[in-house]
Amino acid sequence: MTLKDNLQFIREALDTDTTFTDLSAEILPISEKLQSLIQLSGLSSECKAKAKKEYEHARLHAIMKLQKDNPRMNSTLLIKMADGMCAEQIETLTYADRLNAGITHAIDGLRSLISLYKEERMNSLTQVNNRYGTKN
Repeated sequence: MTLKDNLQFIREALDTDTTFTDLSAEILPISEKLQSLIQLSGLSSECKAKAKKEYEHARLHAIMKLQKDNPRMNSTLLIKMADGMCAEQIETLTYADRLNAGITHAIDGLRSLISLYKEERMNSLTQVNNRYGTKN
């Protein structure tokens, strides 16, 4: 699969429905979604690294071409023009970076939901124990 195919795959995984209304009834889908995103985090990191490599490679070629065509060009202008020539690679790198951050935020959010579920279960168990006079 190409870099763009992998990024699309990650995007689709992030876009799957994550609306949960009843935490106790939906803890299994939450756990499955979390596991899926954890598995995707490696692919996402690889995509980000590959996008950076492609950008750096394209930028180097653009700089070399610009220097050959315009040997007296100011270095600041040279870098800006090279980046302009690499707009697609910059876009892909930025997209890969944002997807990687999205996975991290989604994982954190799902972990928070699981922690909330555990806390609710503990509170529920404590209430039952208090009601019937049993101890943990």
